[in-house]
Amino acid sequence: SGRSIINDSGAGKIGWGGVTNAARTCKVSVNAIVERLENGSWTRVTSASNTVASGLVATVSKTTLVGSGYYYRVRCQHYAATDYSSSFTNALYM
Repeated sequence: SGRSIINDSGAGKIGWGGVTNAARTCKVSVNAIVERLENGSWTRVTSASNTVASGLVATVSKTTLVGSGYYYRVRCQHYAATDYSSSFTNALYM
């Protein structure tokens, strides 16, 4: 299972990331992607990932300066051994 995270960190910054939780010890990964809504479509702004070769949890956490007047969201891809899931946040207006 996993979740995506976004928050207003003040001064034009967003805090963002994701967490992947595995049910058993295995290779665990999270790929977090920040997207901005432009002209009705979500476009990629930046991304980060983390892989744990043998564990139960993989996390990624970043802070990024963003432009004002846009909606932002975070979309994550979660991997645990051969299992895959995805998640995304609600849109945050900056």
